Amino acid sequence: MNTKAPVDSKLELALDLPPQSIDVPRTQSIQDLIRQLGGPRRFVLLRGSGSVGTRYFIFRQFIPYLQDAGPEWRTVTLVPRQDPIGSLAEALAEPGVLRARKVFEPAYAREIERELRASYDGLIRLYRKARQRDGKAFKLLVVADQLEELFSYRELSERWRQLFPHRQLPVRAGDDALFFGLLMNALRSDLPIYVLFGSNSDHVIRLNNYPGWAEMITTLTQRLPPLYPHEIRSAYERASAGEMPAVLVRQISEDFAAAQGKLSNPIARVNISLYLLCHFGGQWLKQQPTDEPLTRTAFHRALQQEYQRFRGLTGCADRLFEQTYRALSPADQLVARRLFQSVTTKDSRPERVLTSYPDTFGECLEKCFRTGAEYADTLALFPQAAAAESVPTELNATQKRKLLLTVIEAFSFPGTSLPAVILPVGKYGVVESMTDIDDATILDLDPGLLLTDWKRLRSWINRESDGATLYRSLIDEARSSTDPKGEDDADTPTAKALAPHQNEVFGLWATLKTVRFSLLTLPKEPGAIASRHYTMITSRTELAGRFLHEWLPNEAWTRRYTPLADPVAKDEAGSVPTEGPSVHPAASPLQRVLRLIRRSKQHHDAEAAAKAAFRQEMGQKAKSFRSRLIIALLAIVVAVIAMVFGTIFYRMERETQNNLRLLDYVDNLNKARLIPASVYHSSDYHDLKQAIQDSSTIADKQDVTAYLAGRDVLHMAPPGSAHYRVSTAGLLALDNFVDGGDDGDFTSEEAIATTFTALTTAFSAMTSGGTEKSYQYPFVYSAQREARTALLALRDADNVQQRFSSAIRQVVSNPTVEDQFVVGDASGNLWFYDQTSFAPSDTIEVGSEISALRYVNRGRELLVGTYGGSLFRYGVPPDRDPGPPTYLLGTSTVRGAILSLDPVADRDDLLVARSDQAFLLLRQDATGQYREIRRVDLAGRIKSVAAVAAAADGRVFLLGGADATAIVELDAESLRLRIRSVVHHPAVSVSALALSAPTTGNEQRVAIGTEMGDIWLSTLGDIVRLGDDPERATEILAQINRTEAFQEAKITGLVFNDTYREGNRQLISSSLDGTVWLFNLDLLPPWEDYVLQKHDGFPNYDHIAIETDGHSITGVTRVNADRIVAVENNLLYNWPTNIRTLQRDIESQLAKPE
Repeated sequence: MNTKAPVDSKLELALDLPPQSIDVPRTQSIQDLIRQLGGPRRFVLLRGSGSVGTRYFIFRQFIPYLQDAGPEWRTVTLVPRQDPIGSLAEALAEPGVLRARKVFEPAYAREIERELRASYDGLIRLYRKARQRDGKAFKLLVVADQLEELFSYRELSERWRQLFPHRQLPVRAGDDALFFGLLMNALRSDLPIYVLFGSNSDHVIRLNNYPGWAEMITTLTQRLPPLYPHEIRSAYERASAGEMPAVLVRQISEDFAAAQGKLSNPIARVNISLYLLCHFGGQWLKQQPTDEPLTRTAFHRALQQEYQRFRGLTGCADRLFEQTYRALSPADQLVARRLFQSVTTKDSRPERVLTSYPDTFGECLEKCFRTGAEYADTLALFPQAAAAESVPTELNATQKRKLLLTVIEAFSFPGTSLPAVILPVGKYGVVESMTDIDDATILDLDPGLLLTDWKRLRSWINRESDGATLYRSLIDEARSSTDPKGEDDADTPTAKALAPHQNEVFGLWATLKTVRFSLLTLPKEPGAIASRHYTMITSRTELAGRFLHEWLPNEAWTRRYTPLADPVAKDEAGSVPTEGPSVHPAASPLQRVLRLIRRSKQHHDAEAAAKAAFRQEMGQKAKSFRSRLIIALLAIVVAVIAMVFGTIFYRMERETQNNLRLLDYVDNLNKARLIPASVYHSSDYHDLKQAIQDSSTIADKQDVTAYLAGRDVLHMAPPGSAHYRVSTAGLLALDNFVDGGDDGDFTSEEAIATTFTALTTAFSAMTSGGTEKSYQYPFVYSAQREARTALLALRDADNVQQRFSSAIRQVVSNPTVEDQFVVGDASGNLWFYDQTSFAPSDTIEVGSEISALRYVNRGRELLVGTYGGSLFRYGVPPDRDPGPPTYLLGTSTVRGAILSLDPVADRDDLLVARSDQAFLLLRQDATGQYREIRRVDLAGRIKSVAAVAAAADGRVFLLGGADATAIVELDAESLRLRIRSVVHHPAVSVSALALSAPTTGNEQRVAIGTEMGDIWLSTLGDIVRLGDDPERATEILAQINRTEAFQEAKITGLVFNDTYREGNRQLISSSLDGTVWLFNLDLLPPWEDYVLQKHDGFPNYDHIAIETDGHSITGVTRVNADRIVAVENNLLYNWPTNIRTLQRDIESQLAKPE
């Protein structure tokens, strides 16, 4: 490093201060984005990579580029949080967008909003009016960033609807559907309206729930390429005014490279580190004596040491937030703690730690300044538990608002380029000025920041979670000890106290052991209550008093945590009244808890006083011989009483332990998916708990089983029937397995073998006496699959999943060679697999992106279609017969992209293909080339065809698309191809189709998947008849919009697995929600038209769900009756379809030497 001679001027060294942020130019990404926006769909979903987010790129680089390009582009930007329509209207009302004004006019924004709400063509009409007014066309780009925020605020609305019946909800009902409908209609028009969505979150998958968007986001997604260390270094050099500290910059660049895939948002960490170093460098220069010479080497070394002190990119966020927090006054620090506890909640996922919990400024104000003054008399009952910290009680409303705004502003980092941590969100977006924040403003966390790195915040959230657990237990017991009106005075017969003999190991308070331990071991921090020494909590009453002093709950705080809040009475019309006695319950949950604690304190003090008086009396009597004699006699009596009570307490403890075992048995049944989770909120469960505690009618697990079966909660058919769910012995075996290790132990091969044996025993007991093919036993399947996955992972086997270098486009299995399937990727490669080894046996390069695959000629030939219209035909090499078809036989060309291929059953020379605009009949000529002989144009008949299914006879084809399904017929004699009829289904878009093998009556079952996640079951004959009966079609298809679907997003693949072998007949479905379902066809009732849905009368407990951590599954293929493969981008998963196959896999692996 270049070292200069000592200098006297600090100004020269100040030029070496690191820049507060850096800007990495991404010209190529901008050009790629403009090119994709210019395509026929005029839409792009921009996803951020691991090293850079979309927000910075869009607002700091892409939009300025368009603005510099000229007036041709007009851009509107918005973040659609709680009011997407209002936000879009405000963005369109900006000067220069729809009309040439120089100032923003709120009245014009309201006029635009009315136009948008009028119909789904509102945006189209607004554009046409602007074009007519200007006299020329222009390109309108709508940029919606942080799209996931809209879905978050929808969830917030659902939460508020339950807790606050009278509060105005953040998201107006139906606004989300209207917002996406406006944009979709604009994209389907011929107007130059373009849409760009930006998102760094997987929540964008919920777009699949809105018609038309599933295909858009699947095919038109662009990811920003990652940044590289040399780009970081170059950006630093451009931003630096003086000499660059080479060692420090090299260290930052190396840390950036190491952070890829390990740390979230590395580019944000780089900018935070630079800000901290710049701030530190300025302070360091100020502190140096003016009479001593300084060297650049010393200055650069100080910067490097500071970077190491806060642990570089790993610890920079923690240092930033901690530094900001410590700069606050003690009162501000307490407000900051309560504010962050108010807008966050604990996330059970270890990688997340916390998640945002938006709330209004008014609610946060009440929660941050709670003092307990409204129940000071109750707090005075527990002076030994007085808290060491509290906010000033003499503050007025204005001072409280100012104090809270000070904290919000401090974490907005004013005067820096760092984004704010807490976002005040108004009707149309983020409130820029602190003076504009009112009580209705929602306080939310910036989703792109690194708050999970802040250690202090993590401890705050854990403490808040402990307080919430305590409070929920208190309110549960308070409710159970009062009448519905809350009249729970001490003289009321129903009133109860916290019984002194029921300590934390009994009853409901068993859940408080963890919380109690947490209270005793709170982390120590200066000035906080956690630094106080706590004595052992000896009673529940003392624990309740400690809770009051620690958390000082008020009505605002308890509203967040009160489970199943008391319902507000509704009038005869079914609406919630706004005034009158029914608006507020007789006693709030907090009042009930306070009354319970006061009663408990009275009982506790009375018992303590009685004990003290007894000890005093006994002490006085002991002064005389007679007194000692009496004491001796009393001792004998006490001993006898102690023995009696000891026996009673021992019996009570045994009964309590037995009660807990019985309730655990219910939990295990739920965990094994034999009873629904909703049972915990039912009167049946409440009655069951009461019967268990009273020991009146239920004494053992068999009694619990009979009770649940009698209430139709546990579905068990009579033991004498041919098929039944489970046996009583099976239930007990399964309960023993779950008790033995919850989900089983998969940490070693020995543990897996033990778990496997227990599972096999449980499965055998469950299936004894019945036909196992009737049921799939999802819990046993899931546990066996986890055991198989863990065992293969311990042995480094690749039999579960394989990763490709390019996205997987197509997978198809050989109908003749049972274990063979082929994978086609986006790079134009074909990978031939043998299922027995789950490894590619052959690879060939096609050279173009693959769009369709199909085996023909009884599996001896493979047809490969591409997006460029090329059709390749491969056959089995003469010297490798039998073997995979890897020998190129010829190439044909088709107009348009080849999106699907289907053979005609009894004609090896015929083939039907779907392009982007037509349905084609191809015939093979003498040279082996396929030529188009018939063409059915789809334009104007059916839009956006997404799926094709061919009947077994090759004469009828189903084409599913947006709002309609077409039935295409092929005449075998004339080879005429025509659309026979169209089944219209408005607002329902088909995304997947499947046809089963012909049944005994030569009928084929049909499964139709939609973009909303619904699956419609019918028969081919009924579908054909529906095309001729529109009224019947409308009646049947209306069911789809009223269902609760098993899958929450677009159905991407459907396949029938109806060949008996080891398992059940199944319908297998994949979805963009990241699940693959194995539906049990043996349990389905006889059907012609049926929609798969969740309801009490449908046996959905036996369908198997295979989850993949929420990742999008883009397709599923049946390899054979026992195995399927599923695709997630560039990952290929291999899963058995039944328990017997899983057992064989595990047994074969355990039999192999390590």
